[in-house]
Amino acid sequence: MLSVKRLVTLVPVVAILLAGCSGGAAMTPTNSDFFVALPRILVEFDKDGSPTVGGIGLAFVGGLTGADMSSMKLDPSIISALQTGDIQHIEILHKDNGLFIFVNGKLLPHVGWSNQAFDTLGKTIESLGLLDSATAGLVKMFLPFVTRLGVDLVVKVPVKDGGTAIPVRDVNTPVEMPASTAAAPGFYARLTIKFNQDGVPSIANVSTRDLEAVFGASGFDFRTLELPPDTIKRLQDSNIQHIVLKTGSDGIGIMVNGELLPNVAWSETDLQNTAGLVNAFLADPGLKDVRSVVDTLVPQLRQIDSEIILSLPLAANQQAIPLPGSK
Repeated sequence: MLSVKRLVTLVPVVAILLAGCSGGAAMTPTNSDFFVALPRILVEFDKDGSPTVGGIGLAFVGGLTGADMSSMKLDPSIISALQTGDIQHIEILHKDNGLFIFVNGKLLPHVGWSNQAFDTLGKTIESLGLLDSATAGLVKMFLPFVTRLGVDLVVKVPVKDGGTAIPVRDVNTPVEMPASTAAAPGFYARLTIKFNQDGVPSIANVSTRDLEAVFGASGFDFRTLELPPDTIKRLQDSNIQHIVLKTGSDGIGIMVNGELLPNVAWSETDLQNTAGLVNAFLADPGLKDVRSVVDTLVPQLRQIDSEIILSLPLAANQQAIPLPGSK
């Protein structure tokens, strides 16, 4: 652990690093009581895997603070692999409406959110009992701050021999969520799993207890697919009636009682960029057919229209909440 003296010494170092950065994470103006948009941080690795930030290397920071900075280095083989795929820079942009990833300036599928999505996420974490009550309370308390923090990190590696440098995305270029555009479904599926008061699931009125009676000798324990009755009660107490996982032309989303959680968003261009990234590491001439399959299949993820619905028993004196898309 750093001593107080070393920590105090580190403060001007951080200031120097930030001074060597440029621009800032593009955030929507807000009058919120809490709002932070840090300048873009550019980390450049050399061919040996040693990073510099704002022209300041590990040796200087380690000597000034006494901290062991060796863990910040990358294995040279990682640098070599990135160069082989001509991956020159990766940008991670965290802003008020999502977490965006750019490779060589091209946007990949990313995580989108809103204040409402985080509010729903906090309530869901608390209701499902995924964390102990104290931790769940802290998470719920701090989730709203996520949309008020902007961070823009760019990691660069040396351009491969004979390669052409690709410019980093302009920090002042606005980043918008992709417009939702329809894609003709090539595959449609809908699966509704209904849980009863005891936590026993069923599909089309066939329960896991029915399957157990028929296939119990197979050795598979169908009871592992059930929810504990106390979990069912906890969900009922929170009036959680259904959880829906949906994939479509604009991404993958999870809805609780019809309210969207932070979701994976994509556009046709995002998926094409992803296919190009995968194929960058499949440069072997013998993988030509594999690259062709990737180019074809990845963009077609937009044509998969599917839903998995977890339907939970309605608590007494509660009014049924319609499923998303139902009338």
